[in-house]
Amino acid sequence: GPWHRQPAPDTVVRSLTMPGHVTSLDVQGYGGLVKVAAGPVSRAEVIETINYVKQEGGLPAVVQSVSAGRLTLADPACATSDCTVGFTVTVPAGIPATVTTDGGAAAVSGTAGAAVDSVGGPVIAEHIDGPLTVNTDGGALQMDGAAGADVDSGGGLVTAAHIDGA
Repeated sequence: GPWHRQPAPDTVVRSLTMPGHVTSLDVQGYGGLVKVAAGPVSRAEVIETINYVKQEGGLPAVVQSVSAGRLTLADPACATSDCTVGFTVTVPAGIPATVTTDGGAAAVSGTAGAAVDSVGGPVIAEHIDGPLTVNTDGGALQMDGAAGADVDSGGGLVTAAHIDGA
């Protein structure tokens, strides 16, 4: 009934540095915040923030893999269970990023090109060193700095500055 309180979610934060050379990034989130930024690092650094309800069978499985230079981060368990995983990723300069959040917010800055699909979540893209493609499906989009932009906000508010191209 209405008096049955939801258990409070547990939060786990994990930090890892990916071994090996990363040449591109693919992040697939389900509702969590995804932040990707180029920074003064030689290896990709990842902070995962996992929110889940403990009774439901333990910590959601978060996938990290590097294949042919492509780093993939995903939280497929949260597609079907009550959890969210947020990723904060710092990558070396010169790496393109693909981000899918399924309703979560996304913030991308400094990458060598970006493709973002937020399925309703708000998106901020700043100082993208290359082409920017964004589909927000109703979410708000704020862009500042890209070498061209291809955008579909699905009716969401768009603000754009310093788009250096078509």
